[in-house]
Amino acid sequence: MTPVHDSEALVIWVANKSRGSIYELKQCIRWMTRWDNFEDSFVWSLINGLENLGFIRRTSTNDGWEAVGQQLVIIPGRDGLALLTGCFNREVAAQEGDDHGFWPTYVSASTDPQIARFLPKTMYVEAPEIRGYFDYQRATGCGFVDVEMELSVLSANEGLHLTKIAAPPRYDTGTLERFELGNLSYDSCLHGDSNGLYRQRVNGLLKYWIQSNGIWYRTDRGIGPWLWRSISGENHEERRLVWYCEKTESLYFNRKIALPAKLEQLLTLCSGLLPIEEPNARRFDNVSSSLSRIVFEYLKLDPEKGI
Repeated sequence: MTPVHDSEALVIWVANKSRGSIYELKQCIRWMTRWDNFEDSFVWSLINGLENLGFIRRTSTNDGWEAVGQQLVIIPGRDGLALLTGCFNREVAAQEGDDHGFWPTYVSASTDPQIARFLPKTMYVEAPEIRGYFDYQRATGCGFVDVEMELSVLSANEGLHLTKIAAPPRYDTGTLERFELGNLSYDSCLHGDSNGLYRQRVNGLLKYWIQSNGIWYRTDRGIGPWLWRSISGENHEERRLVWYCEKTESLYFNRKIALPAKLEQLLTLCSGLLPIEEPNARRFDNVSSSLSRIVFEYLKLDPEKGI
């Protein structure tokens, strides 16, 4: 019997479980890693890693997850290079890839050895001709993701805007906090009587709202800060939030501000590696100048101020 390594055990559990609550997933991670602090950022780093590398997706209510099947991901700007992501048998996938003329290369998904220990290595494949990928996809029935196309669609069709009108937060369910752009943090407030981005813990989960001209809208942790920044009219320095280095094709985000979940996943899949955690920023690699402009457009930022 082939031994199961730490890096495979979590995804095997995810694949067999198929779906569940975030609470169950956190408990499983604590058990497998022997990590005792339930709220520790390490647990969330693994959950986010599973999502951004294409192993799970969050449910619409954000309190559950579903396993994602095998997907072939075309890496932008790297002719012939792709990723195989999702929950699948890697040995079988490698054998099938051999039939189509490409072979796997494995690289640790994170530079943090503790995170890398519990996540499968990124599986790169390279085909002599792009046609080989389409043949492989048809033969295996796996999903297909073109990162560059997905980013363009995200910017064009799913731009940041207020959509979900909702009841305001109830003051008897938990402390209300308002987001402050000046320090990129949430501060406690007595009442939500002014325009702004708010959050409150309800039944153990953080819920997010934007109040604009007396109307309350539901949002989430990743979209909320960027959407509020775009409509608030408050003065801010865009380069404090995000900046781009054309020489290294690296896109940097301030560590104190979250990203929209779909955007963070697509930026991760640009390289197949989790972002590098630097002292004041998270760095996503293999992001071309043209892709960075799509990101700036999606976040309603001026690219000239961030490049």
